[in-house]
Amino acid sequence: MAPISIFSKNFGTKVTALLLALVVYAHVYTEREHERRLRIPLHVRGLSSDLILVKSPPEEVEVQVRGKGKQLLKFQFRPPHVELDLAEARPGEIQRMLSPADVILPLGMDVNVTEVRAPRLVSFQIDTLATKSVPVVINQLGELPERLGWIEPLQSDPPTALI
Repeated sequence: MAPISIFSKNFGTKVTALLLALVVYAHVYTEREHERRLRIPLHVRGLSSDLILVKSPPEEVEVQVRGKGKQLLKFQFRPPHVELDLAEARPGEIQRMLSPADVILPLGMDVNVTEVRAPRLVSFQIDTLATKSVPVVINQLGELPERLGWIEPLQSDPPTALI
């Protein structure tokens, strides 16, 4: 019997058995508890329309999560986020400690956030948003050639700008 016939005999059955073994291994592996570090977005909400963020908090937060492998894989499609509610914020510098309770998990996720790793303290600056209406003035620099001239005087449209 040639050595090649060992591999080619019942080839389909052998490939099926290998695939089945991989599926069983993946199932067992993803049923185990795992800990993983994730970088998730930080969202600010509830800031009054008359206030503005001058110094923004970081865009991402690093957290430590614990759960079954299957649950952690779902984060690829439905990631969690940290949400800061600034509805009660006033002008000035604000510092806030982040905790696992600030992490918003998607519905149906059976995962525990064990720690907020970095940054643990976020700070940002809030100021009052001021607006003012100012007239738009057009200053003509230089002169047009003799054969050319303006039909009407220069005017801005709109005549004022909101800054």
